[in-house]
Amino acid sequence: DSDSNAFSEIANVGFITITKNPYSWLLSLYKKPYHQYYDDKPEFEEFLTSPWKTLGRDSVEKTCVTPIELWNVKNRSYLDMGDVKYINTTTEDIFLSPDKLISKICETFSVERKSQEFLNYERSTKNSGKNSNWYKNYYLNEEWAKEISSDAINIINEHIDVKLMDIYNYDKR
Repeated sequence: DSDSNAFSEIANVGFITITKNPYSWLLSLYKKPYHQYYDDKPEFEEFLTSPWKTLGRDSVEKTCVTPIELWNVKNRSYLDMGDVKYINTTTEDIFLSPDKLISKICETFSVERKSQEFLNYERSTKNSGKNSNWYKNYYLNEEWAKEISSDAINIINEHIDVKLMDIYNYDKR
C-alpha cells in the first residue's frame, strides 16, 4: 500500500532545528526581509511593531502580529516535533562546537561519520568579504548588539517569550 510505504519513508526523516538569539535574528530579518516588500523600508523599531506577512513554509497564520511573535511561534514549535527524530541546536552552539554537533547528528540519526577529522568550510556563501571567523566573532561576541538601539531592545523585551528564551539559554537584554 503506497500510503504505508510513504509513512515508512517519513519515519526515516530526521530534523535539525537551529535557533538564533532573538535579538540578532530580528536584526537579520530586518536586514534581509526576504518576501516582505516595502515602498520605504521602516526603521528597525517600526519594523519590530509591524505585522509580518508569512508564507506557507512558515506554517503559521497568514499574518503574525509582529516579527517578534514569529520568532516566538517558530521556536516554540521546535520544542515538540512529535514522533520524529530531531535535534534542537542554536547558532551559537554551532559556532562553539561544530564537531560536537556533527557527532550528535551521527548518533541521533544513526549516520556513519565519513571522517573523524572535522573540516570547517571557511568561506561565506553569502558574502565574499566575510569568513567563518567573522561570523563566529559576530555572533559569539554579540557584535550585532552594537546595531540595536535601547528603544528596539525595549520593544523586543515587551513581546518576546522570556520562558522560551530561557529554554534556549538566551538572556533578556
